[in-house]
Amino acid sequence: MNTKEKPVNFQLRGITTDQFAIIDAAYKQGEQTELVTSFNFNWDPPAKVISVKANFRFEQNTVPFLLIEVSCHFGIEENSWNEMIETTNQLIVPKAFAIHLAMITTGTARGVLHAKIERTQFTQFMVPPIDLTAIFTNDVTVVKEETSLDIDQR
Repeated sequence: MNTKEKPVNFQLRGITTDQFAIIDAAYKQGEQTELVTSFNFNWDPPAKVISVKANFRFEQNTVPFLLIEVSCHFGIEENSWNEMIETTNQLIVPKAFAIHLAMITTGTARGVLHAKIERTQFTQFMVPPIDLTAIFTNDVTVVKEETSLDIDQR
């Protein structure tokens, strides 16, 4: 991909909450909590849509007690889409654009999580600021159906 990225014209077409769970029995007050984070990219060529799924799992001693998974679905303008197509089996999402989409999805997941835990004992758990530039160091190649970037935010 070129070192200077062209702007990508897109719009947010939809948001889905793919998973949400509170597992009360797994939570122990006062124990150290870790956050495990992953991002998955998916694409729908006929619709010219890229979906970004953000998964946040709060756990103690590797046992999850709070899970949230949210997807944002982005419609890509045809010329921008054609710039990203590498072959019929892969799409190259420029690094800066991948970061932008992941940032929108992270913020959306943060809001969904807040709404779901607002009146529970879990209000202190929120998706923290995440340095997505440390996660997305290259363009994202989406092969066939899904590409995953897993990170541990501890």
